[in-house]
Amino acid sequence: MKRGLLIPIFQSGIVLKNIDNCSKLNTPVVIYNHPEKAPKSKGQSLLQSLELLKSFIDYYDISPQTSRIISQTLDEIKSKNYPVIANLSSIEKNQLAQLCKTCYDKITEKASEIEIYIPSKDHVINPKKLKEGPKAFFKEELWNSLLPFTQRDLKEAVQAIYFELPTCAGMLIMRAVEAELRKYYEEKTNEILTDDNFLNWGNIIRQLKQIDTRNKLLDHLDYLRANFRNKLSHPDLTLDQDDVEHIFPMVISTLKEMKK
Repeated sequence: MKRGLLIPIFQSGIVLKNIDNCSKLNTPVVIYNHPEKAPKSKGQSLLQSLELLKSFIDYYDISPQTSRIISQTLDEIKSKNYPVIANLSSIEKNQLAQLCKTCYDKITEKASEIEIYIPSKDHVINPKKLKEGPKAFFKEELWNSLLPFTQRDLKEAVQAIYFELPTCAGMLIMRAVEAELRKYYEEKTNEILTDDNFLNWGNIIRQLKQIDTRNKLLDHLDYLRANFRNKLSHPDLTLDQDDVEHIFPMVISTLKEMKK
């Protein structure tokens, strides 16, 4: 999901202010980043400002035409071999001022069409870790040992938790556990589960209890099945945000335990 344009508008406003300053007569312009030759310059150089602005416009697909104008302006500036700090002509400065206005208008116009979601900060789980994604909850070696579709479901589950879609998150979390449970069963029994010998979660637990001595782990997996997995299979039952934010750490611990 692409985020709304709230931050790029703020950042581009600063960038455009840097560019707009170039339009004022008798103002030397920092063309390139060069701390030794322009140590007292504030903000970004002209080229850096234009390149950053173009990256916003390209990433959010705001206006290919405006992006091309910026590219042409960048090429033109580079072709003139300006010194690090240059006194541009009034015509050049006015051209920059017009470019500044065009870019800002395009970005703000696009922003008015995009919904911006501001998630709640009132999470049981640290929101910073949620933004980092599920890898933040695992050691790298353990994360890499998970099935690709388990990783996918956990990534989507973390996003759903962050944006407060608890039932969606719960279903994805249970899918991840079931996938790893099936893998665990296959490793313990040397039997590959297919459509012909399909076992549901409950039957897998019952069979594992006959050969596996890790009763505490199996009891916990059965608890997840009975209290959450089965609940989520009923369309009239849902989870709330508090539920899912307590389930998620339990599931992470369970997955880690299964890998021991």
